[in-house]
Amino acid sequence: MKKPFVFLSLVLFGAATLFSACSDKNTNPAKTEGDYNDSAFQSAQIYAETFVETSAETAVDGFSYLEYDFISPPKVASDSTSVIYNGSSGWWAIYFHQDDTLGNDLTYTDSVRFHGPDGYQMYPDSLTTEALEYHARLSSDLVGDTSSLIGDFWQNLDIVGIQSELVVFNGSSSADLILQNPNSHYDQDYDAALIDITFNHSDLEFEADPHPISGSLNFSMLINWQVPQGSGSNNWAVTATFYLDHYHVRFESGDYYWEWDVQYGG
Repeated sequence: MKKPFVFLSLVLFGAATLFSACSDKNTNPAKTEGDYNDSAFQSAQIYAETFVETSAETAVDGFSYLEYDFISPPKVASDSTSVIYNGSSGWWAIYFHQDDTLGNDLTYTDSVRFHGPDGYQMYPDSLTTEALEYHARLSSDLVGDTSSLIGDFWQNLDIVGIQSELVVFNGSSSADLILQNPNSHYDQDYDAALIDITFNHSDLEFEADPHPISGSLNFSMLINWQVPQGSGSNNWAVTATFYLDHYHVRFESGDYYWEWDVQYGG
């Protein structure tokens, strides 16, 4: 259930060097269409698409709590999981911690609350649960041979329409991430908004890789970096608009913008 959060963090790490290479500071509010043959943009484009798709996966991750076993929560080796219910507020708190001998440390704190026709529900019911609220936090400290990743990720989601043909997600996410290696340091802050992102209910139930059919994702990032060649910062933004068979991306960096379409399953 938690892999999308970790993968999203890794996407942001890889994107840092490429996105920051597209341009310097934003100085001109009237942006100019960028060069689609620019090698830095072409590399960044791959990460932009991966981020959009992974963001949709993290939203679906909250929906999967409809099938979570709250009585006997799943565990894996070397983890610590606790699940606590607050009867007065209706919130479940799910705490998960995992570390290993290499020094990697991951902590998830999720909260989820189910809504039925008569108010809060302790356990989700496939026939009556109408909506759920989902709050997630990931704290990571990942250490490699020559680099480290430290940071926090937050996400809040409201999911409605669970008993209808269309399920709608609204919410926000943010992160503060630091990537370091012996020669460089990247500090990234980002904010994202999920606006009326809509899935077919049947896709969420039966498709291995469901995709939105409408709605939008707005994402902005501030990157500060220090490398042997110098230091700097950059602001960039991504807007993704979802349709039945594709999504449209607008990527802005510095004084430039790029726009393109991505077909689902392409």
